[in-house]
Amino acid sequence: MSFKPKKAKGLVPARNEEDLGLANEEDKKFYKLDMTFINIWNLCDGTKTEDDIAKEFLNIVKQNVKKDFKIKEKEFIEDVKNILNRLRKFGLIE
Repeated sequence: MSFKPKKAKGLVPARNEEDLGLANEEDKKFYKLDMTFINIWNLCDGTKTEDDIAKEFLNIVKQNVKKDFKIKEKEFIEDVKNILNRLRKFGLIE
């Protein structure tokens, strides 16, 4: 069975002065993240596999770039999976 990441409990998108990221509602710990990480984290709802998340994020990016911009899809999907691994490593997804 494929892993279906979901957001860790108690985390919410937050801003800390000029930085964006996630905050733990309980202990107020702040995790500084760029928008790519935040957008991927938002897709982690426990119903999609890592491949599904990568493909959905790829479609979002394609909709927001110039039509002549070329994306190497295989590399892009691997990059998203690496981001998911980093989010998991820091306890931001389960």
